[in-house]
Amino acid sequence: MKKFYSLALAAAVAFAATATTPVQLKTLAPEKKAAVNSVMEATATTSMVKVSHKAMAPSRADEEETIAGNYIIHIGDYYFGEESIGEYDADAEIVDNGDGTITISSSEFYNAITAPYDATTGEITFSQTKLGRATVNNKTYYIAFEPSQWVMYDEENGDIEYNSYSVTYDAATGVIAFPADHGFAWIAYSDLRYTKFAGYMNLFDVLGMEKAAPAEPIDEEQVGQWETIGNATFVDAWVIASFSISQVPVDPADYAFEAELQQNVENSNIYRLWRPYFSEGFLELVGQNSSSYNGQIVFDVTDPDHVIVKAGLPAGWKNANGEMYNFDNLGWQINGFGNEFSAAYLPSIYEFMAEHDQPFTTFKNGVITVNASVFDFTKSCEKAYSWTNAVTKVSTITFPEGYDNAGISEVEVNETGEATYYNLQGVRVSDNVKGLVIRVQNGKATKVVL
Repeated sequence: MKKFYSLALAAAVAFAATATTPVQLKTLAPEKKAAVNSVMEATATTSMVKVSHKAMAPSRADEEETIAGNYIIHIGDYYFGEESIGEYDADAEIVDNGDGTITISSSEFYNAITAPYDATTGEITFSQTKLGRATVNNKTYYIAFEPSQWVMYDEENGDIEYNSYSVTYDAATGVIAFPADHGFAWIAYSDLRYTKFAGYMNLFDVLGMEKAAPAEPIDEEQVGQWETIGNATFVDAWVIASFSISQVPVDPADYAFEAELQQNVENSNIYRLWRPYFSEGFLELVGQNSSSYNGQIVFDVTDPDHVIVKAGLPAGWKNANGEMYNFDNLGWQINGFGNEFSAAYLPSIYEFMAEHDQPFTTFKNGVITVNASVFDFTKSCEKAYSWTNAVTKVSTITFPEGYDNAGISEVEVNETGEATYYNLQGVRVSDNVKGLVIRVQNGKATKVVL
């Protein structure tokens, strides 16, 4: 098996650290808007800039007493043009680097921000940071983070200045107060001196930040609901696809690894990869994982032609943008309906996905094929990203030998006239199970829905 040299030498993962670029899917779900997380002018479009390895480091053990932790960032309605989407909240994370600086990261940022921090006064100072060269639409630009201030802002003739400014962290409340009309900008310049403006990579006002309540890790509370059936071979286009070596994206198929596969005790059509990003094979490739979650990727194979990879569950992989939530197109569309979802919506969802070229996940010959591996960095999973420059977006999960949904020949055929039932992997189940099963009666095996 090929191996990454080390995370420090290979490109780091996620939006701010890889050459790949994310795109967002459209949703059929009610009351879900396709939000825009970047604004561009001229020819500039979102591109990734490598960040330091330190930005991915886990928070220190005493983070509850420090500025480090998970935050909600309140973003104001200060986009330009037709891309304005109003005020909204996003997840962010602050890492105390232990050297008098902190790193603030969020999926809303073009790039993680590293800034001086005075732990005695709580003062954080934002200044221009030159991020280096980036290729956008086959053109070379020079990207800089610029602390921004709106001057006499109004809808028609507002102006912006770029100056250093400071904010204060209140340890008692966990709140970081921002001056009015101050925010963040990532600007593309066309010259090495960073003087010729070419466009905005990202631009917004920051209304404030506040520390979020600690997330409850998915740990061992589900013991007894699942049983291990062996190891699956995992080709991972969610995380591995975002790596590159010497700026060349890797092919996840070259870095397949084994992950523990479990089956739900109550519903034999539901499976999960348990702690896939803590498996020995994965850690051998990347060297570390700072997630506080064990993590799981859960999929329902009741309908092998429309497998559901469920949204809203942390996969157990964390980078500078936060915890990663892995799912597929269908799982994301279903998640958008929330508690209102009903199986009656499925035909409409299938039609919508077909119209928007959103492929389905399938289960055939013992292999789950996720034809579009999408993800988000928040539990709500309101956005669905994929890697546009990745070698492939296809993930596969190959079951252990003997678990083959097409293997009806493995089912014991009876000639007694009595009906017996098996799940799609050939494992006998009771006749009161719900979902798509194989019914064997009078020597004939038939797929039926109970």
